Amino acid sequence: MDSSKPKRHKPPSNPPIVDQTPQNDPNNEGNENPIVDKTLVSNDDHNPDDRISNLPDPILCHIISKLPTRTAVATTGLSTKWKHLFASIPDLSLRIDDAVPNSDQPSPNFANFMSHLLTVTLRDAGLREFVLRCNHDYGNARIDSWVSAVLGFDVTRLAIFFTAENTGVSTPSIFNCTTLVSLSWSQHFAVNVPGKVCLPNLKRLLLDFVRFPDGESFERVLDGCPVLEDLCCYGCEFEDIEILRICSGSLKLLMLNNCCPESEYEIEIDTPELELLLYDDDVATYYPVMNLKTLVKAHVDIGPSKKLVDEADVDELLHYDQNVAEFVGACCNVSFLYLSGTSVAAIRCSSSPMPTFHNLTELELGGLNSFGWQLLPHLLERAPNLEVLSFTRGLSEDTGCFTRFQSGLANNVPACLSLHLRSIYFGGFNGEQDGMELVCYFLTYAQVLTKMEFSFCSSMPLEKQLSTWTKLLLLQSYSKNCKMDFPHEVKDDIVNFCDMDGSRKLTQEYVREHEMEIRRILDVVRCSSV
Repeated sequence: MDSSKPKRHKPPSNPPIVDQTPQNDPNNEGNENPIVDKTLVSNDDHNPDDRISNLPDPILCHIISKLPTRTAVATTGLSTKWKHLFASIPDLSLRIDDAVPNSDQPSPNFANFMSHLLTVTLRDAGLREFVLRCNHDYGNARIDSWVSAVLGFDVTRLAIFFTAENTGVSTPSIFNCTTLVSLSWSQHFAVNVPGKVCLPNLKRLLLDFVRFPDGESFERVLDGCPVLEDLCCYGCEFEDIEILRICSGSLKLLMLNNCCPESEYEIEIDTPELELLLYDDDVATYYPVMNLKTLVKAHVDIGPSKKLVDEADVDELLHYDQNVAEFVGACCNVSFLYLSGTSVAAIRCSSSPMPTFHNLTELELGGLNSFGWQLLPHLLERAPNLEVLSFTRGLSEDTGCFTRFQSGLANNVPACLSLHLRSIYFGGFNGEQDGMELVCYFLTYAQVLTKMEFSFCSSMPLEKQLSTWTKLLLLQSYSKNCKMDFPHEVKDDIVNFCDMDGSRKLTQEYVREHEMEIRRILDVVRCSSV
């Protein structure tokens, strides 16, 4: 480190000129130098006081690579030394957003900025990643020229997001890029899929609200991606379709979200290597092929649409319920399974037999409605190796739910309770009678249970939280190995509530009153389960 005293210079006769224009000023976007502090770097390439410019080029390139894109581009106008540094950054990654602070209007110079960037500034650059977010319509022909220029740099990662209606990419060249490894594409606009798609290195494809003219065009895209591993489709639209075919021998992750509104068509999934499935949509009219044998994790939230529930007759609704049950049955090899309340209700209403989930060790149920209470005993019986059970979105407050649960129990305790179930989570617990009885049931019959965790319903009054917390802690004393656990916020709320009013502290009378209620609940559970 240089320990010498800093040099003192004679103050300049005129104050230094510093460009104070904000980075995203709409009146300055076309300027190559939107932010330039002319006191930091001199335009004189031989100025001995310009220490930054005297740094080695690799260090300067590393510094520039950490700047926002427009600021980094602005450095090209500082001096001859800096003119080509930006373009010489190895594996350059650019992220560009046309948003203007405190304004809903498009920037008048953004199009000029993009054109100059892609045709002049980056002429000899090694571009690796390009991210573009456009909130306004600049004309599809101009957007196509931008994307075509970016593809000409042999990028490996491309992410393009267009929020304006009927705005986006239509050039077919995007479907014939041999260097792309990852493509994220969002637009409310129809794509132009050529007769042949060639994306030989594409491993990740995300499509958000992209419109396809038909199902065949979507199939051509998948056929042209021989090494595709991740496919994510959000709100994709198909103008003319009877069956959506998702066929890939390399696919490992599949996400389908809101792509089949009102159950309009069939879905075929032939993915012999698929490991992770996230499926959140209206159930399809039919699933002719469901090749999910290698599936490890499945998140399933499908069911009849609201329109079907309101308008379909009983037989038609039963058909869609059975589709849900059969689809979940095709996921029988998973080790992790999430089922929404809608899916659980559909399975319960169907007449399809439930397979045994031999590999299932973790089950999450999102919202246990009255149908879920009835299905729960069968789920426990069909998951003999279950270790972790979670109720992530609370339990139904309808009275008599525990009675429905008991009516579905066999004479023998499910094998998972006797041998494997070690952890249970109750999210949004409301402290109602049926929920307390279910807790008692698990404490009584889950022989290896070591942990039971609770978070309370956000709308539960603090007084009821205290009462529920007290009951649960008292229940813990009836289990040899299980420990009750609560989030810190629950504990803090209860302590603060007790401190506010001394009359509500845990007196012996208060505890004794709840202990009597706990014993009564235990008696109900034990007697009804005999």
